Amino acid sequence: MAQYKANELSLPEQNQSFDTVLQILSLISEYNELVICFDELDLPDCNDAGLHKSQVISGLVKELYENLHRGVILTVMMPGVWSEKVKQLPPGVWSRVTACGEPHDLKYMDSDSVIELVTRFLKEFYEEKGLIPPCPIYPFNEHQLRELGKEKLTVRRVLMWCKDNCKPPISDTLSILSKVAVLPPPPEDLVETAFNNEMNEDIEKDLDDNALISNALLFNLQMLVGQTVERVTIEEVTTKVKKRGGRDPYLNFKILGKEDDKDVSIGVAVLQYEGGGGLGAGFRRLVDEDNLFGLTRGCLVRSQNKAINSYFRKTYLNPLIHEKGGEFVDLKEEEVKPLIAIRAVYQKREIDYRLTEEQISEFIDKKGEKYQLGAHNPLLKDILSDPSHQVPVLEDEPEVSVQEDATDDNSDELNPFERGELAGLAANG
Repeated sequence: MAQYKANELSLPEQNQSFDTVLQILSLISEYNELVICFDELDLPDCNDAGLHKSQVISGLVKELYENLHRGVILTVMMPGVWSEKVKQLPPGVWSRVTACGEPHDLKYMDSDSVIELVTRFLKEFYEEKGLIPPCPIYPFNEHQLRELGKEKLTVRRVLMWCKDNCKPPISDTLSILSKVAVLPPPPEDLVETAFNNEMNEDIEKDLDDNALISNALLFNLQMLVGQTVERVTIEEVTTKVKKRGGRDPYLNFKILGKEDDKDVSIGVAVLQYEGGGGLGAGFRRLVDEDNLFGLTRGCLVRSQNKAINSYFRKTYLNPLIHEKGGEFVDLKEEEVKPLIAIRAVYQKREIDYRLTEEQISEFIDKKGEKYQLGAHNPLLKDILSDPSHQVPVLEDEPEVSVQEDATDDNSDELNPFERGELAGLAANG
C-alpha cells in the first residue's frame, strides 16, 4: 500500500499491526477457546528469504502458542515436510508445533470410513429437508462405496465423486429406453474436470498478490521451454536472475532464449504495489541501469487501472519503454485466471486430483486454445512479443512528500515474524 494511503487511513506500522493482532487474539482466548487450523503446507511456496511455507507457519504457531491463553492450533502436512522442512528449524520453533503431543499419523479413507462419511453428510441433508430415505446412503449403494474405499482417496475426492455420481435410480422402463435412445457419454477428462473446478475459484482478491501471479507466470512459461512463441524460442526460464545466479525479491524471473537468432534475456516483474519503495525497487530492476541482471529488455506486468505517480513515470516507466526497449503488459483477470488454475491443478495433482505431469502437459497441448493455456494465452504472448514502445494511459497517483526508499532493503517485504526468524536462524546457523 502506498505511504500516502496508509497515512490517510491512519494505519499503524507493520510491527505494530502484528503485535496488535497477537494482543487481540490473546484477549479473545481469555474468554473463548480459539481453534486455528493451517492446511496446504505441502505446496512448494517459499518467501523472498527462501523460507518454505511450512517454516513460516511454524514460526507463526510459535508466536501464537506463546501468546494465547487457551485454544487449539492444528497444522496438517505430509511426513516429508515435517522431517525435511519444519524439523530443520531451531528447536525453539518446531518444538512448539508438537508442544501438546506428538504428530498424529492420518490414514487414507477405507471402505468403512467412506460409508461413515457419506452417511453423515446425507443424514444432515435429509434432516434439513425433512425427508426419510429408503436407506442411510441413498442414492448410493454399499457395494460401490466399498469399492471406492479401496482407492485410498482423500475426503475431498470422495465428496467430489459423490457429487459427480449422485444419480437417483429411475424406473426400469425409463432405464431401458434411455439405454436404447442415448449413447454412452464420452470418457471424462480428469484434467479438464480438475481445471474447471479450479476455474470456479474467485481470484479477484488475489490480483494484488505479486507472488501468486509471478509464480503462475513462471510455471506456465517453464512449460513452454523448447517452443517458439511470438518469434522467441524459449531455452530457459529461471528465478536465478542475478549475474551470479542469485534470486531477487522484485525481479521475479528471466526468460532466456533466441529471437531471430539473437540472444534475448527478458526480465519479468509483477508489480501490483500501490506505490512506495516496492514499486520503485521493481522499476530499478527492469531499467537495469547498471546491467546487474544482464537484461536485453524488461517487462512490467501490472494492471493498467492502477495509478502511477508522475515521478515514477518520468524516472522509470518512460525510460523503460522508450530508451530500454521494455514493455508494459496489462494484467487482466480473464487472462491470468487460467494460468493460476492450471498451476493449482499441477500443485494438487497427486493428493487431490490423482493426476500425472504427463496428463497435465497433454491437456495443455490439446485444449490450450480452448482454455487460453500455453502458447495460446494472451498474457504470455504479450510478455514474449515485440514491445509496442507505447506508454499506456494511466491514472496519476496523488503526489506525496515521502520519496521512495533509496535502498532496496529486502526486509521491507517481510513481516515482523519472518525478520525475527531469519535472525534466529542466522544465530543458530
